[in-house]
Amino acid sequence: MRDHVQIFHDSLHRCLAAETFLDVFYERFMGSSKDVAAKFAATDFARQKKALAMSLRMMVMAGQDNAAAEPYLSFLAERHSRQYLDIRPAMYGLWLESLLATIREVDEQYDESVEAAWRAVMEPGMQYMIERYCVRRCAGWRDRRTRRNRCGAPWSACAPATLQAPREMRSYRT
Repeated sequence: MRDHVQIFHDSLHRCLAAETFLDVFYERFMGSSKDVAAKFAATDFARQKKALAMSLRMMVMAGQDNAAAEPYLSFLAERHSRQYLDIRPAMYGLWLESLLATIREVDEQYDESVEAAWRAVMEPGMQYMIERYCVRRCAGWRDRRTRRNRCGAPWSACAPATLQAPREMRSYRT
């Protein structure tokens, strides 16, 4: 994981140095789905781009098991949960694929190792957020026929609050 973190960090630095990186990403991400576009309809993009840059930097810290990332990841998961912004679990896949497509375009040193590093660093954080999407509102309510919770997410995405975080994220639990 350590090598992935360094490759991710270096690529992130190159991407953020490119003035168009975040604009191209958001254009691509919003074009990936009508639901995604609707979520950003009233967004202050100057503020949103700063928040995304900070979140990506936090993922570097999380990948290095830095305890300072714990409160931020917890806040981010709560903010994106069903209760607040209602960022559905399916949107995380669109987000990552849009991000990777933008990195391919912007990072002049992009190769398979860069993509693998981004996936390795981002996926535990994404899983952390997906698992916390609706813990408070759906936990325990399951439709046995569809194997889905009230929100439509698979049972595993809306597990009870006692669910342990993925092994990679356990140090970030509050």
